[in-house]
Amino acid sequence: RMIYAVQPQNILIQKMELRKVARSHRRKVEIGGAVISGMRFDSSDESQSKVNSLIDTFDKGWTSLIDFQMPNGAFVPVDKSTADGIGQGLAAHVQQSFSAQKTVIEEIEAGAITTSEQVRAHNAWPSNA
Repeated sequence: RMIYAVQPQNILIQKMELRKVARSHRRKVEIGGAVISGMRFDSSDESQSKVNSLIDTFDKGWTSLIDFQMPNGAFVPVDKSTADGIGQGLAAHVQQSFSAQKTVIEEIEAGAITTSEQVRAHNAWPSNA
């Protein structure tokens, strides 16, 4: 037989609102850019898709070098190894964003986080966000 702690409705509503803030902040962090090997990269959904397509192009052997435009507008030659590194960095950034959201939600549920400011300021969010 399970015994559940009953929380007042205002606490439940507050936690629900804080979970929404955490989800919204995770999304902002996820697509807000990532620093990979000391360089800032666009981490928007569109950019993630383009990097995945770039990696797929190399994997299929269609080319060995691509001119890649950096966020500052400069073009740099990118080979398969570099493209893989960018892709791994973006994937790690996205995963860190979700892991941070999970940590924040766990702390909301435990009652350790009680304000939206605490959600946004939590040290679990990727530092390059």
